[in-house]
Amino acid sequence: MATLKESILLLRSLPNRWQASWSSGEFNPIRELSCLAGIRADLDRKVGGRRGPLSLDGDQFENALALWKAHADAAALPGWALRNLCNHPTTAMDGRFLASLEVHPKLPRRRAWAEGLIAIHFLHWEIVPELEDRVSALKRILITFSPQSPWLIDLRNNDWEVLGRQAPQCLVNSMGNILNDLDPLLHHWCLNSQQGLGKAVTLSALRNWSNQFRNRRPTTEARPVLEELQHAFSTLLNRVPMGGPFLQTVEDIVLSGWSRSSEEIRELLTKWCLSHQNLGDPRTNTGNWHPIPLARARVLSWMARRDLAFFYDKIVPTASDNQGRKEFWLRYVDKVIDFKIAIGVQDQRKINKGDYGKHEIATLEGSPDLSAFILKFEGNSKGGFVCVEFSRSGHALYVYEAERFEDHIAGMHAITYRATPGPRNLKNQDAYAHRQSHYSNWQEVTRYYLNSRGVSPS
Repeated sequence: MATLKESILLLRSLPNRWQASWSSGEFNPIRELSCLAGIRADLDRKVGGRRGPLSLDGDQFENALALWKAHADAAALPGWALRNLCNHPTTAMDGRFLASLEVHPKLPRRRAWAEGLIAIHFLHWEIVPELEDRVSALKRILITFSPQSPWLIDLRNNDWEVLGRQAPQCLVNSMGNILNDLDPLLHHWCLNSQQGLGKAVTLSALRNWSNQFRNRRPTTEARPVLEELQHAFSTLLNRVPMGGPFLQTVEDIVLSGWSRSSEEIRELLTKWCLSHQNLGDPRTNTGNWHPIPLARARVLSWMARRDLAFFYDKIVPTASDNQGRKEFWLRYVDKVIDFKIAIGVQDQRKINKGDYGKHEIATLEGSPDLSAFILKFEGNSKGGFVCVEFSRSGHALYVYEAERFEDHIAGMHAITYRATPGPRNLKNQDAYAHRQSHYSNWQEVTRYYLNSRGVSPS
């Protein structure tokens, strides 16, 4: 694409080119006039439709503002003063100033004034009571310009809707693909995704996309959806601040049919949620997740399922030590409200540190060859209860009331526990509410016990 300088040089060379072509008998009017039309369109695009506000000199604006306050008549002000006033929100959004500018005799020939007003309007666009009055005043100013003005074509083609209350949805509806078209659209209208109309458009695009995603029926091919989610994270969610729209989108994604049908998508969402500064681990950053409890419970269950499988596949010494515990507890992970892995010295080498955060895994002291998995359920009792399973056979399941677990052992977020007598002992003989050895029918007995506590398998 030619630069502005190249376009101007080409335009200047046209008379000589035409003279040469005409005298040599090779003049093709269709080709040459098409070239001229193309150059004009290119120049209109480059020099017209400026939508970004000008950088103003502070002192110069103050001088212009003083003149306006003194005269209260736009026609009495010099051009440099009006240019400053049209590019500053103090005056560009003031109804009295707009009304005075509207009847200025030179207005139809001063595109720079109108462009400044449009830029400020977009930058400070908000759904406020005075929005309609401001839009009406701005339209009265803009219709004084020629209907053929190239820099006004986009506004006219959208029936001026991009100025008013329907602007965000109007612009989002113009996109063919929200994730691909958002940045080009913001660039075309010179909008800032963090402010004014640009922010409103970004939030509207986010709502449209997340609703579509949640309502879409899953198919067997997850790879395109994984790519779409990664694109959405980088295009939409990374520029939306913490708040209702962001959290609603997180909930839409987490509770979608896709997250239920694809393990790959669950893994991607879990990693993204845990690493996001506005979310993080739902066990420790409960305030971030408080407005979306269903999504929090879903992500927590994914994490519990992941860590439970890791515990019995990697930490438990042999399959015979499992005693069917992995399959048993996997049926209950959807009811878990908190959990923790405590690893003994000998099992530390089995952990890839990069897979876990600093405080995600605790240390189990006292028995170097023993590790533990701790699960907390809400159930039907006040405060809930805690179940502790150990990695090796011969160690019973211990169940504690949550309050007694906190008082006599440690909290769920402790960084160390013990498997021998002393503080933080996970085998506290004086505090447990139920103890279950893993003999032949332990699953039936434990299932009955959990059911009596208000916890049933999924």
